[in-house]
Amino acid sequence: MTSRVTIEPITDTVQIESALSLVANVIEGPHHLNLSFLRSRNWAVVPVESGSHFIPEDAELLSRALHSIECSECLAIATELLKNIDICYWVPTSKEGLLDFDYQCALFNFALLSENISFVILCTVADYYLVAGQADFVTRAVGKSLQAARRDFLKFTTAWQDDVMRKYLRSVYKRYEPFNGDSDEQICK
Repeated sequence: MTSRVTIEPITDTVQIESALSLVANVIEGPHHLNLSFLRSRNWAVVPVESGSHFIPEDAELLSRALHSIECSECLAIATELLKNIDICYWVPTSKEGLLDFDYQCALFNFALLSENISFVILCTVADYYLVAGQADFVTRAVGKSLQAARRDFLKFTTAWQDDVMRKYLRSVYKRYEPFNGDSDEQICK
């Protein structure tokens, strides 16, 4: 178990290359997860409204879910090209660690994942993040059923005055709507 409280940059070139290779088949661009990867894992995916990456309540839920799968730290890997900032970090999965990650990286697109890729949390600068993994993990991480979480995100998409952003967020909703993982829940329509 880690004793880190704050995020720690990964500066070793070999470790950075290893981390980047982890996300190569998981991420499609800075804002999306690879659909083939999700299908191959039979994962659930839920988009969550987010002004930065995490508010304290989100960080608490995510921390509890991550600890329930015995994950005390995870990798944070930039999903966009960055200059003059570290692109990989070790992040403690405590509420404090996740909020430190948010404080230091909220202006950038990052994927949080374990070395064995048992989950992915894709943090975007487009006012949402994605939680992906086994259905029970995702429901714990968002604090509600998949259907309720999707309904909340859909409501969020309709609140936008900006037509372009509303359409984009709706496309995010539709892209991940079919991904219920091993859940018996009905897909939210």
